[in-house]
Order: sequence, then structure tokens, then C-alpha cells
Amino acid sequence: MAMISVPLIITIEDENGPRRHHARQEAERQGWTPLFLRSIDTTSPEISRLYDSKWNRRKRKRPMTAGEIACYYGHRQAWQVVAAGKEPARLILEDDFKVARPDLIPLFSQAVDQLPAWDIICLSSHRAKGPFRSLYYEGIAFRKYLFGATGAVGYLLSQNGARKLLSRSKVFRPLDEDFIHPWELGLTVRYTAPRLICEMNDAVSTLEDARKNRKRRLLASCHGALLKFDWQLRSILHWLRN
Repeated sequence: MAMISVPLIITIEDENGPRRHHARQEAERQGWTPLFLRSIDTTSPEISRLYDSKWNRRKRKRPMTAGEIACYYGHRQAWQVVAAGKEPARLILEDDFKVARPDLIPLFSQAVDQLPAWDIICLSSHRAKGPFRSLYYEGIAFRKYLFGATGAVGYLLSQNGARKLLSRSKVFRPLDEDFIHPWELGLTVRYTAPRLICEMNDAVSTLEDARKNRKRRLLASCHGALLKFDWQLRSILHWLRN
């Protein structure tokens, strides 16, 4: 399937950087011919143009880092390719991806055609919370979690899903956190079990380091507690409606 054989890989380094070299090698192992998309530098003027600080203060307990915004920019580039292309969906990968279960990728390709309506299928997930519903195809579980799961290193995105995501012109939270607020854009998000994609083991997450440093200062904020309660309530309502 085109959506698997020609994945979109988002890179944050130049074409000779180690992460891009790793991504190319990993894609070649799977027999994929990837299309690389370059993200922007954290000093780019596009950072401030893309970021909605007002909505960030309303919807989130901490500001986004420049690295998080730059990462989001790269994903939006991929969404534009999906929305404007001829394929019904495309696989989107960050450049530190690693195929965790190469034996299941062919089965996953077959299972996708049997699934009911979906917008995003995450092949990598972390910190899944709450109960879930599962659909089983070709021996793979496609789960819908009550409170979702983080992780955007690898996901399949439909054209309709890409258009929904692009309907928001600015960003105010990291991408994987947007995935756990599916009701905002009318998204249907599923997660594979087991995980088919993971991050390479020796990758250092500078984004996660920045998140932790700021989280320590804001962990006890009342605003954060209210946001969490609102998210849980909306997650339950979305779960009951779907």
C-alpha cells in the first residue's frame, strides 16, 4: 500500500545528520522509499507566528518550548502533503523512529482496509490511561482509550484526518497532547497493540527534558488541576458518544 511503502519522515537535522541517517537506514530495512520533510529551526520567525500564547494560557498549564513548536511545524508539513495527495492515508514518522515489530507491518497494512471509520492510528503510544475498547484484525488490536495515550513518533493519518488537523491555524499544545483531545476537532484516534513503532533506544529527548524542567515549577498549580478535571470530563463524554 502506498501509505506504507512511501512514509513521510519528519527530520529536524540537515540531510547529513545522524538522525536522518538513522531514519533512512531504518526505512530501507523495511523496503520503504521515504519522503523526507525538513522542519524549522527553533530560532525561525515561524515559531512565533505559529504559536498561540493566548490559547496556551487558557488550555494548558505551561508554555510550549520552541522545540515543541518546531516539531509541530514539521508534522503540519506532513499533514499538508497528506491532504493534497492522492493516497487515502499516509504513514508519518519522526526521524528517531524504530520499527518495533517488523513482522506485523504487513498484517497491519491488510488490517487497515478492514477498520471502520478512523482519522488517526497511532503505532506508538505511551502512558495510556483508563479503560479501552478494542477491534481485532489480522491479530492486531486497534484500541480506543478513554483518556488516550501520548506518542506521535509514528502514526497513520487519513486525508480527512489531515484536513481536520489543518483546520486549526495555530498551535497551543504539543502534538501528542492534541491527540488526547480528539473532541476538539472531531477526530477518531486508535492505537495499535502491540506497539509497532517506537523511538530508537539511544535517542535523547530534549523536548522531554524541557517539559520536566517547567513541570516542576507548575505541578501544583490550581489552573493545572482545573484543566485536568475538564479534560477528564470531556474524555468521558466523548467516550460515551462514540
